[in-house]
Amino acid sequence: MTKLNEITKIIMETDTDVFTFEHFINLGFPKTEVARILSLLVRHGVIYKIRRGIYSKKPVEEVDIFKLAQTVFPGYLGFSVACYIYGWLEYFPFTIYVVTVSTSKQLRLKNFLIKAVALKQKAIGSTRFKDYLISTKGKTLFDILYKPGFVGGYNEVVKILKKAKLSKDDLREFVFYAKKFGSKSFMQKSGYLLSRVGIHLDELHVEHPAVAVIPGKSKGRFNKEWMIIDKLGADYE
Repeated sequence: MTKLNEITKIIMETDTDVFTFEHFINLGFPKTEVARILSLLVRHGVIYKIRRGIYSKKPVEEVDIFKLAQTVFPGYLGFSVACYIYGWLEYFPFTIYVVTVSTSKQLRLKNFLIKAVALKQKAIGSTRFKDYLISTKGKTLFDILYKPGFVGGYNEVVKILKKAKLSKDDLREFVFYAKKFGSKSFMQKSGYLLSRVGIHLDELHVEHPAVAVIPGKSKGRFNKEWMIIDKLGADYE
């Protein structure tokens, strides 16, 4: 069997639509042969080139964008994408966040923007769910409270919290990350926002708290228990 036929057979028989140049190198094929054959297959419309070193059996529009994102930037799906997969977010996210240790890059593909977000030592807490590698529910909760801008801001965080179904284990995991990585103000804000949707975590109370502000457009209201000035306004309700 020729190298062309071998590589074509592997592509056609693989379970995934997305594959990399490196996959064939790891199988023992010479780099020059892989480059030549993949270029030939692209020219004849057998496969599609997504970006350098990444290919697909389908056009970008027909590929599972979440799996493609994890091929482009190895890491776990997080923030709004994890919320969507868990059913906490009703709209489909067109910005696809992949959490990595050290890579912060982005790639636009058609209508999608794939963004790698480097969380360094915080890039932990992932699980397999619906055939995706995504942040656990407890870690997703931490991530969206830690970086609310990646789900559209605090008002969107509150909407997600109202919809999220969280077990005691999920909340226990969240508290672990909050204590490990969160500042005092993070603990206060998180405890306050969770309490507003009926989730009370006394473990988030801190000693000698300073007043913390949850930014928004309203004049603000003060919560003595958590020492929070809440400026989210009417959209929050």
